[in-house]
Amino acid sequence: MHPKSKINIILLSFLLLYFTAITLSPIQDKPINFNNNNDFSNLNNKEKIEMAYSDLVTLEEALTLCHEETGWYVSLENLDDTLNPLAGFDYINYGGGTAVIDDNTGMFDPALFDFTNPSHPWLGPYVIYQPSRIAGSDSDYDEGSPLDPWDKEYLFYSPLGLIEPKSRSISLRYGGNMFDRYAVLSRGPDMVISADDLVITFGIPPESLVISFLNPNFGYPGDEIEIWGYNFGDEQSTSKVLFKSSI
Repeated sequence: MHPKSKINIILLSFLLLYFTAITLSPIQDKPINFNNNNDFSNLNNKEKIEMAYSDLVTLEEALTLCHEETGWYVSLENLDDTLNPLAGFDYINYGGGTAVIDDNTGMFDPALFDFTNPSHPWLGPYVIYQPSRIAGSDSDYDEGSPLDPWDKEYLFYSPLGLIEPKSRSISLRYGGNMFDRYAVLSRGPDMVISADDLVITFGIPPESLVISFLNPNFGYPGDEIEIWGYNFGDEQSTSKVLFKSSI
């Protein structure tokens, strides 16, 4: 049974659209060397696609290693952070802590995490980005995220949707409900979400009951509301909505 579900008052249906992971190479020593070619002007699309896939493998390996060592997923921007307070934006505790993703829920933990605590220290950086290959403050995704060969941010998804580091939320932007696992994605040559996107999926879905989205986000008795999430029940007959109460 596919774990990612949408239910309404009378119906439980399952999300059918997902991508298959490509074969990954073994995790390397950190920090992993990120493809920092600064000049893409002389590359054709085939060469850019090969480079983007290489970048995606690097990002997946770095995220997986970070999760194995710290117990958390972090944003792509945080992967090159250090414990050096003089690193400014690249200091892991810049702003008072780090937004982390709980893999039990696929969502951001409510509190910022302190990786300077010796009992659970930050062990990065996991990758090294060049300043010329990261998104600026005008990014509509996340400042400091690495850029693909078409100068678009690589995107990071949890099984619940697009990971939005600036708002510490999960959204449906950029096809946010496409995946039932974690994923990193390049929008490819056409630079929009479409059939030419490049993607690697990894990790596992949440193990807890999680509600990701309501459509609409309010209702009255008799209304139909779509609810997207995980682990609603093993049989359709066990799933229901109770107004003014809980699922």
